[in-house]
Amino acid sequence: MNILGFDKEREKVEKAISMSGSEQAVNIAIIAGPYAGKTTFMDFMYYQFPIISSKVKISCNGNYKRDWGELLRNDQEKLFFIDDCHLLYRRRVDGFDALEKLLNYIANHPDYMFITSWNLFSWEYLSKVLHIEKHFPCQIYLPELEAEDIKTVLMSPYDTGEVIFEPDNKNTIEHFIEFRKYTLQIKRLERTINIPFLKLNYSLIKEKLYNGQEKKKDLTLEDMAFVKIKNISSGNIPLSRIIWQKSLQNSTIKVDEIYTPSFDAELDYDTTFIGFLIFSMGRVSLDVLEDTIGDEIDITRSLALLRKHNLVEVKNNICAVSPEAIKYLGSIAKKARLT
Repeated sequence: MNILGFDKEREKVEKAISMSGSEQAVNIAIIAGPYAGKTTFMDFMYYQFPIISSKVKISCNGNYKRDWGELLRNDQEKLFFIDDCHLLYRRRVDGFDALEKLLNYIANHPDYMFITSWNLFSWEYLSKVLHIEKHFPCQIYLPELEAEDIKTVLMSPYDTGEVIFEPDNKNTIEHFIEFRKYTLQIKRLERTINIPFLKLNYSLIKEKLYNGQEKKKDLTLEDMAFVKIKNISSGNIPLSRIIWQKSLQNSTIKVDEIYTPSFDAELDYDTTFIGFLIFSMGRVSLDVLEDTIGDEIDITRSLALLRKHNLVEVKNNICAVSPEAIKYLGSIAKKARLT
């Protein structure tokens, strides 16, 4: 099993594991945003030490009904990989029981090493309310994949020369600033008002600044295409695949016409909160959402709005953030002071 990128992060985990035999084990938290590769990384590290390791993945329902002691299948196992630990909590006052059971188990077994993974935004919240970082002295934040890594992944199905990269011959007008409107609901007056504001196109600005530097290196059109995809996707592989698929026309990529996701959804605070909950969990069941929210918010209505704007996907009662909407949901959550 191979893995692209994350070389430094892999070395940190391997070093911590190698030292665990001579001194007290240091527990590890692998932290990353949605679709940023933490499960792939966890699986890769587990398969490096299969004989002395045990692995558990928390389900989207957030249920782990077995006793954590059942992890100890034999005396050889000293490493325990637990993926998606953030799914054990609920974002409410009394929503930490299941997570605290795991943390207590970890605290009571200092001779074993626990390697866990967490959604970045859930980790930040849990750090504020539970100081969860004290349980995991080694915290590893997975970085964005580089353009060369994305190129390796996306070009792997193709033979040399099969995809053609061309500049755009059209005269296009690019907007660094866009006029938008923010819809504010005033419940007391039972009315809605639209507040105009200016929105900077940060992706375009970043791309122009980056491209200006990279042109000095005499990059090919092919290289420039993957630099652009990397900047738009922030190194996220699922989003990079979508950008690639929507940009590829008749085996040709026009570098200046590479697809960029764009959203302009008018969401109220409650719907934004539901979207952020899904965003901070990555994937979560409808049952967990209902258990978390209760009767305070009309979840059916909020999910309908989020799906209408292609911000989340719901399949088999599992809610997941759309890869294309990661940046947008993060930005509106920040404006609503949810992060």
